[in-house]
Amino acid sequence: MHTQEVANAVAGLLEKYRMQPIGSKEFAPGCFLTDEKDSEKRVPLQSWRYNRKFVELRKIIEGGSVEEPRMLRFCALGDKHRWTLHSLIYRECDLCEFLGGSPIVSVHAVLNGTAGSLIARLANGIICSVEVGAQLEKGRAMIDRHEIIARRGVACDIVVDVQIPQSSIYTFTSSGGRAYKDVDYELFGLDEPDIELARAIFDVCKNPGLKNASRERHRHLTAVLEAAHQSNQTRKKISLQ
Repeated sequence: MHTQEVANAVAGLLEKYRMQPIGSKEFAPGCFLTDEKDSEKRVPLQSWRYNRKFVELRKIIEGGSVEEPRMLRFCALGDKHRWTLHSLIYRECDLCEFLGGSPIVSVHAVLNGTAGSLIARLANGIICSVEVGAQLEKGRAMIDRHEIIARRGVACDIVVDVQIPQSSIYTFTSSGGRAYKDVDYELFGLDEPDIELARAIFDVCKNPGLKNASRERHRHLTAVLEAAHQSNQTRKKISLQ
């Protein structure tokens, strides 16, 4: 997923804020690194953590707007040419930990190659229901939904009763319809995954100590993925403790 556009965007941010240029090829989304040798050479970033909607959801939880989260209900459907079942599970499990504020300690999964369903439990007791699928047509933006159900209150990253994420602007012409959604005033023109990656790389450039934290998360999430596949094969819940 790492593109020249992302590298150019990072270079522009570094120049704007008068920071030293870096070799941006050192970084990559963790969900697309498939073995430990890759992650030793590169910094595996969990870049979706920089998406504004997830940052705001986390603030809602930490600020007490919803009290005592009990369950996370997540769904993510991706372009089959851009996402795999592996990468979607990696992303959504990391978001469970990011929003739930605790690591996954057990997982039960049913997978079929392009789609799957998981039930995970966090160390703090929160139950996570995750549905993923890599079946959308080429070029289609991800369709996802992240809902937090608490003892008191509910929070979600899309409007109640809306089934697909909305865009900011829609155009309808004789050649068809198009939708536009800019989420970062400094990075116009990039899609959301590339904006997330550019922001993640820039943040690590400002705080090099984040590299080790990203690598440690990647090792843990790789273990979660292995547990999910083991669960699918054995039809049993797998503990990571």
